[in-house]
Amino acid sequence: MKLIQSRSHRYMLIFFLSFSVFIGSGYNTYLSYERFYNADSETYTNIARFNFTNQSLIRKYRIIVPAIANVISIPINPIYYKLVSDKRDKYDWPLLTGFFIINSILMSLGAVLIYKIMELRQLSDLSCAVGLLAFVAGGRWAGFIAAHPVTDSLTILSISSIVYGLLKPNRYLLAAGIIFGLISKESVALFFPMILLFASKQTRITVLTSIPVALLIYFSIKYLVDNASGTLLQASLAEDFDSINSIKISIHKLFCAKGAADIFSVYGFFSLLFLTGIFYKGFRKLIRPSFNWLFIVFAFTILAHMLLSTELARMCYLGSALFVPFIARCFEVHPWFSKIKLIN
Repeated sequence: MKLIQSRSHRYMLIFFLSFSVFIGSGYNTYLSYERFYNADSETYTNIARFNFTNQSLIRKYRIIVPAIANVISIPINPIYYKLVSDKRDKYDWPLLTGFFIINSILMSLGAVLIYKIMELRQLSDLSCAVGLLAFVAGGRWAGFIAAHPVTDSLTILSISSIVYGLLKPNRYLLAAGIIFGLISKESVALFFPMILLFASKQTRITVLTSIPVALLIYFSIKYLVDNASGTLLQASLAEDFDSINSIKISIHKLFCAKGAADIFSVYGFFSLLFLTGIFYKGFRKLIRPSFNWLFIVFAFTILAHMLLSTELARMCYLGSALFVPFIARCFEVHPWFSKIKLIN
């Protein structure tokens, strides 16, 4: 992709290609909404309509993506049923379309940032392409998150912003990742120790400012939503801390055959790049530098996300900002593929 001299054009191309893949891979999930219907989707479609009463005491504060989906649905609503022949009125399809569009956009922006992280890692063009393919089409979660009414797309983009902001370093993306990350998913606060530990001198003041601002915005939203729904702050905080009870269930899932299969499904057969490579001494030597302290702390933080949620695979996919570049590095140094070069 470096054949495209202009960086902006290159990133625009990555965005377009990623968006096209997310729309294509997610379309069946979008059409089959009833098959994937769950408590999460019910909460997010309800808060998109600003109905906060009797909603999840954890999810109902994640208002950014649902609010944007609602705005997108407004111009779609008058024309949707004129374009669609069957009267699918059981669900709010214009709103579901709004979620599909905004999630695909946010995931595509995440793909651009992950590509930029791979550039910072000085990976080859072909390795970056393999990593990008692993993210947009390697496993089963990309299409689901893009097409379903969930808010993980903003979390993935925010975590990618945090990682890129630490590596570059970039104060603006780091601040945006912290603020929007906490609003998109409360457990992004688990990354705060990592951010404080690895922030450079140039970004330390930004970090020390952004974390209190993020907390202030989050608790302001929490206060407003609780007031609108008649919820006591103590009740919602108690629900947050109750997530600790999920750890035992998650550990049991993690160490069983189904759990292993779920983790494998995150990036699918791209995971074999590491699982087969470790049998070669040369590969182990070349891949060892990838296990630096940032990667280790990041991986343990994602593991904490996984244990606090019983959705192990989906939470693992949130770590794409560093896991995808790792897959790309595995491809680059793998003895089966290391001789492959792009023709310039």
